Amino acid sequence: MFAVFTHFFMNPAPFLAPGSLDWQRTASRSLQLSLLLASPCLASAQDTLLQPVKMKEQMSTNSAARTALADELRWLKAEKITITSVSKRPEDPFTAAAAVSVITGDEIRRSGARTLPDVLRLAPGMSVSQVDASKWAVASRGLNDIFTNRLLVLVDGRTVYSPGFAGVFWAAQDVLLEDVDHIEVVRGPGGTLWGANAVNGVINIITKDTQKSQGTYFNTGGGTQERFFGEARHEGHITDDLTGRIYFKYADRGEHPTGTDRWDSTQGGMRLDWHLPDTQFTLRGDLFDVNTRDTFLRPTAVPPFFTAEQQAIDYSGGNALFRAEHDFSTDSQLHFQTYFSSFREHRFDVQTEELVDVELQHSVGLTDWWKLIYGANYRYLPTDSRSNNYFTYSPTMRKQQIFSGFAQTDFLFFAERLKLTLGSKLEANDITGLETQPNVRVSWNPDEKHSLWAAFSKAVQIPSRANTDLTVPQFGPVGTAFGLPVMASFSGSPNLGAQELTAYEVGYRVRPREDVTLDAAAFYNVYEKGFGSVTGVPGFVPFPAPHLLLPVTSDNSADFNSFGTELSADWLASEWCRLTASYSYIKLELDRGTPLDQLGSTPQQQVGLRSAFNLPNNWTLDLGVRYVDRITANSVTIPSYTTMDARLAWQPHLNWEVALVGRNLFAHQHFEYSTPAVNPTQATPVPREVFLQLTARF
Repeated sequence: MFAVFTHFFMNPAPFLAPGSLDWQRTASRSLQLSLLLASPCLASAQDTLLQPVKMKEQMSTNSAARTALADELRWLKAEKITITSVSKRPEDPFTAAAAVSVITGDEIRRSGARTLPDVLRLAPGMSVSQVDASKWAVASRGLNDIFTNRLLVLVDGRTVYSPGFAGVFWAAQDVLLEDVDHIEVVRGPGGTLWGANAVNGVINIITKDTQKSQGTYFNTGGGTQERFFGEARHEGHITDDLTGRIYFKYADRGEHPTGTDRWDSTQGGMRLDWHLPDTQFTLRGDLFDVNTRDTFLRPTAVPPFFTAEQQAIDYSGGNALFRAEHDFSTDSQLHFQTYFSSFREHRFDVQTEELVDVELQHSVGLTDWWKLIYGANYRYLPTDSRSNNYFTYSPTMRKQQIFSGFAQTDFLFFAERLKLTLGSKLEANDITGLETQPNVRVSWNPDEKHSLWAAFSKAVQIPSRANTDLTVPQFGPVGTAFGLPVMASFSGSPNLGAQELTAYEVGYRVRPREDVTLDAAAFYNVYEKGFGSVTGVPGFVPFPAPHLLLPVTSDNSADFNSFGTELSADWLASEWCRLTASYSYIKLELDRGTPLDQLGSTPQQQVGLRSAFNLPNNWTLDLGVRYVDRITANSVTIPSYTTMDARLAWQPHLNWEVALVGRNLFAHQHFEYSTPAVNPTQATPVPREVFLQLTARF
């Protein structure tokens, strides 16, 4: 298998568009380094390198450290993990009828990542581009943009998107990564179960039950970009059945080269889990305050028609979630969940967004071969978007309501080796009315080594306030005409309909050996009535400097499609070494209109190689090399790049760990995205960084 990847890197021409010699040299160097460090895995394991770590006496008295070690062994042994994001009931990801990947808590820890977007780079097929120190563009299966709004992100079932643009402010979304059990990344539509905006994928961040990780955790460190960070958490038993945790974290991050984009964040929260014989209750909440700075290119009426100014952006808010789950029997479960979240952005003015959500669902086995899950949901989203001298919202206040109901059934045949899934969701909203999102999936598992699946589904994207209510009087310049610079204005349309996606997917997973797993998925997406833009007749503006003003209005005129494939491989080469590899390809084609999204802002090809080593004397080494193809965003081409992350850690005692982390090591700096056209925050190059961290568990 790795011979194939070796051939791929050493002979990229059959697979990749012709690139520069610099890329080939960089890729070759990265491959040679990766093979050099991975060479022990390719040889037979030597007994001298498998020295036992004598921790049994310490582990018997330390539950926190015991849990951390159990997580690591689960990852290294590649044991099965149960997921729920594909069908809202527990299932094996190997047999799931969807393109799904799982990022375990130990993978997160060993990657050295400090933010959620950096963690998502571990998932095959995900496109993650950092714009500046605190902003990212994150997408699945194309159409990546700083305002990406087709990816549904959840934390323990709570949506974290902004109603203002139906995307995610990643700087304001954080969790204590130590408490993440795993992250389920579903590439492809999930509208039948999760509703509108689950168009190109669903990311479900699932934190640990407080019964699973008792004890005290402390982590601190700092370096070149991560100037200082500290986080602490304590979990324990309140009664025999009631457990809880509290946590606090702070981070101070430096600015990127050529930028003034440093940021700091403070967050704290709690969680309670009450386990009764047939019922479980969960109560959790978080509070956060984030302060960022960036360079804003404010439009002006005189050449060069913009001026750079420093601005502070503050995010604050909180959330509270309550969930109750009751088992009537092994085949019948009731789930109730409600949550409230509040988000406040202070940039040009104060923008306030709130969300109230109530959900009830029931899962039941009607027969041995017929399973049914159904439910209803109500969501209330009041938003208050104040106008300023850069943009206006009309109306200023909008109170949106969404009512939905869904049903999905599974039919099992041939001793549960063949599964047929049928389902649909009906969703009524205040903007586009009633929307239907059907879903058909089939999976065939002839034995434990093979799994084939196919899916046909539809999903919709409801217009956000940025599509319907927003007006930007002037931005640009966007070009020249008749020797004059051309500026643009943007106006949303209150009569927009929903964008529709029809998706066709197939996939195949195989375990040719017990220690090797291969996964392949292919897709073809058809987008209709997409959010596009129609331009009017440019007007001449003589004062204070002559220029043309091009009016742009949003509509549903954009039709386009995308197709691609995603490949991944996982090899447990020995008891102390694990190797993973991934490759993704995507092609987007425009059929009609001009979409508001950046069709060229997603890299056509991406390659990732990772290796994890458990070395003698309680040392661990983790390496990750990734290649990202060039992109064109906002009429600017960002060159392709290859880079590497590394983490070297030593555990001198069961309770203590010291780690040295290096990120983006191949070059001093590189760009991953360009300055957005609307709301133009100046993009900055992503630098090489190094930091040291100390972790304690008691």
